[in-house]
Amino acid sequence: MSFKCLTSLVALGAMASTAAALPSVSVINGPGAGSGKLQITVTSTGSIGAELTLQLTGATLTGATINSAIFDTANPGDNPFIAGSPVGGDATGLDLDLGATNRLFAAYGSGSVAPGTYDFLTFTYTGSGTATGAGKVAQVSVLTSNLTSGAVAIGGTINAADFNSDGNVDLLDLDILGMNFGQSPRTMAQGDANGDSTVNLLDLDILGANFGAAVATATAIPEPATALLGLGALAGVFAARRR
Repeated sequence: MSFKCLTSLVALGAMASTAAALPSVSVINGPGAGSGKLQITVTSTGSIGAELTLQLTGATLTGATINSAIFDTANPGDNPFIAGSPVGGDATGLDLDLGATNRLFAAYGSGSVAPGTYDFLTFTYTGSGTATGAGKVAQVSVLTSNLTSGAVAIGGTINAADFNSDGNVDLLDLDILGMNFGQSPRTMAQGDANGDSTVNLLDLDILGANFGAAVATATAIPEPATALLGLGALAGVFAARRR
């Protein structure tokens, strides 16, 4: 595949007939304690080119692995952590900067993929703090710069119903579940609270049992009475919000 780097993807813009919706980047906790993922969401079919950074504050970055099943081509990129950047091709592929800096830069491309959310890399860390993903993504004909995930809390016990990883289980998480309800495969960031890759009533039960929580623990299997009450209340709220 030759059309995987940012410059090649942007060059295809002249041949594109419609403008693509903008991509986004996000950081989520998991899949286990001491790990997290930097993800990319795209809305059109085609190749992806990404130059992204990850910065940890408080926690200590210990390593990272690229999702090479999707992002299988290391590209030259402009690493903003290198003095004098941007300079074309000052870093290629994954550039880990551990120790006191707790950051990384990665430039990779994919083959053609369908619209959806894809794991760009998985990172490991010790301690707790925040993680922020940022950078630029080329999707078919659009190069989007200055993307950021915002600072996402990492460390501690993950609340399985906190789909946007903001430390609260609220209507924002219900919206995420609603938008993905009945669909598969889906990730935790898309409303899969029980890890079975499908968003359904089981995930709504978990969200209901944790709704309003601002703590770091999750109730994976709610008591039947609690689940029914939560399900009824949240289903009503969800229906009202979707109207």
